[in-house]
Amino acid sequence: MFLLMLVVLVLVNSRWMRYTGWAAAVTVALLYLQVAQLTGASLNPVRSLAPAVLAMYWQSQWIYWIAPILGAGLAAYFYRLGIVGTGQSYCCKLYHTSDIPCHHHRCGYSNARFIDDFAAGKGH
Repeated sequence: MFLLMLVVLVLVNSRWMRYTGWAAAVTVALLYLQVAQLTGASLNPVRSLAPAVLAMYWQSQWIYWIAPILGAGLAAYFYRLGIVGTGQSYCCKLYHTSDIPCHHHRCGYSNARFIDDFAAGKGH
């Protein structure tokens, strides 16, 4: 979850924001193909809970619930500190449409000039 959250935070707050969905999908696919194969872990806690309930086997079940929350939180913390990415955010919407306008006054999606300013570290 750390890697997925980091990909979303970095891309949604950059000039590449329109590719966030694609990058997230590729990240999830790679995680399933590589990490799950090595560890047997799943990215969805409920996917791990169902077999545990049926088998009545609860050993190590906590890790499937705590690790995603900690991973996402740690990614957000690293992003806000500026360790990875700009550390700033200028729009919270992943999907922009003309019928539902963005209410953020410096949304880079509606005004490309703000994306360039933001990516260069000039704007908040």
